[in-house]
Amino acid sequence: MILLKGIPYIPGTPFTNNEGIQFPGNWYNLASPEERTKQGFDEVPDPQPIDERFYYINTDGSIEEKPLDQCKYFVLNQLANIRWSKENKGIIYSSANALFQTDSSSRVNYLGVLEKVKTNPNYSTVWKAREPDNSASKFVIINANDIIAIYQSGIQYISDCFANEETLNISINTANTLNNLISIDLESGWPSNIY
Repeated sequence: MILLKGIPYIPGTPFTNNEGIQFPGNWYNLASPEERTKQGFDEVPDPQPIDERFYYINTDGSIEEKPLDQCKYFVLNQLANIRWSKENKGIIYSSANALFQTDSSSRVNYLGVLEKVKTNPNYSTVWKAREPDNSASKFVIINANDIIAIYQSGIQYISDCFANEETLNISINTANTLNNLISIDLESGWPSNIY
């Protein structure tokens, strides 16, 4: 950020110095660093944007921390949304080179086909899955062993997602300052979805 006598300056803008001399808008771009300093210009790092999840910006421009409990509530909700997104990401079952969904309705479907396997260990079926990069749909043939493995892996993956949410939840709830809360990485510790 460029400051002129402590006030933000936009290059290309005409200005008047302390002696009342007017300078054209292109002066700054043509001047040497020494000439700029002599006229009161200073380059400073851009200010960090204010994260309005954690701070109030008052009408006078001052910044004030929000109450820690209010910030924790927001972060806990954000964490729950991240966990939900991870939980529903699906698992990549390497043997079929396919991504199998882990959303609620897919879990019910897996339970239904698992019942078939219990009564017929030679059972196989065609299942609609996705390419591992989660783009295109594809049909795969899965047998009883695949069905059991996909079901168990999916349940393990979902369980691991909830376990990580619990760990992060504890960190959030035990944070005793706003800086401690802000430093918690909500993207850390999530399980791999490859089985």
